[in-house]
Amino acid sequence: MLGLTVMLVAIAALVWARLTQLSSGDEPALKKGAIALKRALQGEPAAFQEAEAQFERAARGVVLDAYPVFALELTQQLARGKVKVTSDELEPVVQHLKAGRIDDARRALNALPQPGKYRWLERLLADMG
Repeated sequence: MLGLTVMLVAIAALVWARLTQLSSGDEPALKKGAIALKRALQGEPAAFQEAEAQFERAARGVVLDAYPVFALELTQQLARGKVKVTSDELEPVVQHLKAGRIDDARRALNALPQPGKYRWLERLLADMG
């Protein structure tokens, strides 16, 4: 009976550890990707590649957190100069972002009636510093 209990506890610990890993991306890579994206938007176009590489690294192995995939896709769209805006109210935020005005993009996002519904964009802007 003791052996079964120990085995169940060990299995539970392994499942918990794996779910923890799956629910959050590689945080250092996400931060590096956001900083590289900021540099790219502020006039260093070669930094788009670094941002993409970091976001790809963070997205690998993540199942429950879509933020790394969002950041990667937005970075790729910004690098191409064509961002798909899902809501008209986001247009000013995207325009500031494309121009490298991160603080203005953050202010425009916070001025929206429900900025919390764009939590991934909010997180990306916060990670940019």
